[in-house]
Amino acid sequence: MHAAKDARHHAENDEWILDGNLPVLADPEVRSALLAKLDYRLSEIKPGTMGLVVATSALIVNLDEVVDRMVAAIPQTSELDARVGPFYTTASLRLWLGITRQALHQQAKRRRVLALTLTDGVLAYPVWQFTTTGEPLPSLAEVSRILDPDGSDPLTVALALNTPWPSADNRTGAELLRSGETETVMRMVSRAARALAS
Repeated sequence: MHAAKDARHHAENDEWILDGNLPVLADPEVRSALLAKLDYRLSEIKPGTMGLVVATSALIVNLDEVVDRMVAAIPQTSELDARVGPFYTTASLRLWLGITRQALHQQAKRRRVLALTLTDGVLAYPVWQFTTTGEPLPSLAEVSRILDPDGSDPLTVALALNTPWPSADNRTGAELLRSGETETVMRMVSRAARALAS
């Protein structure tokens, strides 16, 4: 199949829908659109505000770091994509956030982030749980503790937060958390947890 047929562009929200088997940058239209957006964003940066030293070789190291973080922020695909994905891998999320493996593990242990174990044993972090700046959604830990008290089933939490809720105008719990409707989410997950327990 020709790569250009594998991507569909939705102009109203500037989103690309890709074939799940196609690496995100393999499609020439997507790659071109990404490079155009990057060029535009870089043109908006005021001189002297990036903190890069042009006269030294540190610029090359810093640019490599910037590019590595940008590429790390591109989500990976998995068999759970349709239900709770796409995902970041441990390596890509660490690089994007600029934290150690141990720090990421601690965040998952404290349930500030959801880490799902895929069928191949790889840890994956659903993209929707992060803001555009890499912060976890507010109250994610509290919601996780309500839906999964012993911390043994993060997939249930992911499914609950990434499924449209009819009583919330078909918005997901993640969308509600992102828009600051924490009380609504807490009320709904508490009700769901009571129903599951009975």
